[in-house]
Amino acid sequence: LCLTILIPVLTGCEDTKTNNNKAKAIEISLSSDAKEYEIKLSEKEDFSSISDSYIVDEFKTRNTTFSFINFKGAFNASGLMDGSNDFLAYTLYIKNEGSDVATIELSLKAIQDTKNMGKAVRIAVIDGGNTTDDGKNTFNNGALYLKNDGHGDENLVGDLNDETIKSLFDRFEKEFFKDDSNIGSFQIENVGVNDIKKITIIIWLEGSDIDCTNEIIGGIFSTGIDVSIKK
Repeated sequence: LCLTILIPVLTGCEDTKTNNNKAKAIEISLSSDAKEYEIKLSEKEDFSSISDSYIVDEFKTRNTTFSFINFKGAFNASGLMDGSNDFLAYTLYIKNEGSDVATIELSLKAIQDTKNMGKAVRIAVIDGGNTTDDGKNTFNNGALYLKNDGHGDENLVGDLNDETIKSLFDRFEKEFFKDDSNIGSFQIENVGVNDIKKITIIIWLEGSDIDCTNEIIGGIFSTGIDVSIKK
């Protein structure tokens, strides 16, 4: 399959290299209240590159499944993970330079969903992802968002025969999209002054989903992520 996960727009599998109006693959924005609170965003852990927003240009992907996600590569990335068209992975650092402890909230919204592509999309948001020396993937908190289309990930769970992978999958909180435009929110609580949090976002088309069929070829799923202070 040649499928697209794009933020906010791209049509099918067309060659867009000559298109001057490139689509965005992911857009993360810092809200005004977070700016006032002195929350900072950076693609680099040392915060040598700070910005109020980050954009990744167009990104085309094909379907994969949870078992084949390269979590180690995603956790070790600075910004967009290179070398994969099976999934989109993006790692961002968030720092509290304010004067008090903060709860930071990531709000995920769907902007466009054509050909029912969103039914097969999975979005993982991970706080503090790390791969240990013995190869185990760990994190502080993680949520996995999927569309409420009458079924969950029953087929996927049935295919998770590896106990290590199944244990990792079970650690994620499973959340249905709130509605067609509001995916959900992810909170990072008790972020102390000068604390840095590493957040990894992984988006893929779940091949075990019964809705991941040829019918969604050329579809578009687009989203945006706002970083704000939870009050």
